[in-house]
Amino acid sequence: MSRAPGVPTCGHPDRRVKSHGRCVNCDRRARYKPTGRPTGRPRAIESHALSGAEKAARWRERHPEQAALNDRRTQLGLYGLTVDEYDHLFAEQGGRCAICGMTSERRLAVDHDHSCCPGQRSCGACVRGLLCFRCNSGLGNFGDDIEALASAMTYLRKDG
Repeated sequence: MSRAPGVPTCGHPDRRVKSHGRCVNCDRRARYKPTGRPTGRPRAIESHALSGAEKAARWRERHPEQAALNDRRTQLGLYGLTVDEYDHLFAEQGGRCAICGMTSERRLAVDHDHSCCPGQRSCGACVRGLLCFRCNSGLGNFGDDIEALASAMTYLRKDG
């Protein structure tokens, strides 16, 4: 006998039912109100399961501190650093940019030698220091080219 799809009486329409007929959200026995739509096979509930991205977004909303820490670990992992290693480098630099010496409201960026590790990932051994956004962008725009930076310095020193 085919049961019409419906909404569980516990009020969790977006939840699936465990194999023994209980709502996965509240663990109540799932009973269903028919929706009136015909069905060709027996089903306990039409599953409107959340996508992985939706589940992740809901988890991030419920756990903002852990989500921020996970993001930080992931970002620092690209440079072969742990959170403790970053914090040590930050303290070693006095919380200031390694080039201009300014403090920043934003987190300081990890600078690494791109000739050692081209691309976004770094081995960790080529990390040079922590830079503010402006200095990091400046180095990036010059492509870490020392000659181009020296030429820019000569240009800036010109009179008039």
